[in-house]
Amino acid sequence: LADVGEALDAKVASWAEPWGVWFEGLTITQPPDPRWLFTDLVLEGQLWMLAGKGGVGKSRLALALLISLASGKPFGPFKPTRPTRCLFICKEDDRVAIWRRSKAQFDAWREREHWTPGEIGAAKENLLIPGVDPGETWGDELAAKIRGQGELGLVVIDPLGRFWAGGEHENMNNQAGAAKAIAELEKLRQAGGPTCSLCSIHHLNKSGGVTGSQQIVDYHRASFEAE
Repeated sequence: LADVGEALDAKVASWAEPWGVWFEGLTITQPPDPRWLFTDLVLEGQLWMLAGKGGVGKSRLALALLISLASGKPFGPFKPTRPTRCLFICKEDDRVAIWRRSKAQFDAWREREHWTPGEIGAAKENLLIPGVDPGETWGDELAAKIRGQGELGLVVIDPLGRFWAGGEHENMNNQAGAAKAIAELEKLRQAGGPTCSLCSIHHLNKSGGVTGSQQIVDYHRASFEAE
């Protein structure tokens, strides 16, 4: 037992050596500031989720956040650090419906608050809303399309379940399905560039729980619920 104890002590010491050097450095230097997408809420390079029951306005809220980020103009507690190029990939509504909805939101926002010409110009230039094939699913082809848009700060997938080839309930109710979902989302996030974040819009069921495995939520770094 003494020999085992000595061997274990030696192993722990070898593990601790680089940490000792690292910690010593921390006592005389400052860590880098966090790189926020929305100050104090969402970091750059994260997977995050906007969840809610059907019809509560998840897509409308997502559009407001996209307009906010594209223009650099705060929306409630969501305060962008700067105007940022972003992409809205939506299979919930067609492009005309999204256009109508986003214009109504933008016009109402401009009635409530003053917008500078620079903020309006940034919103027009930075918010990308492509037409989406109803049969399109995630994978290498969608990742390539995202990559073709240049470096992005945010990609929004709306809703998460409709990008499953097999349907929302077939694949995401178990651990394996949840793990694949996160792997595919991470692939899409990385396609947007090194600091790109990805927000997935996801449905809650009638009891208020997330549709599919709870791990879908657990794997996201931040989650917000629309009510």
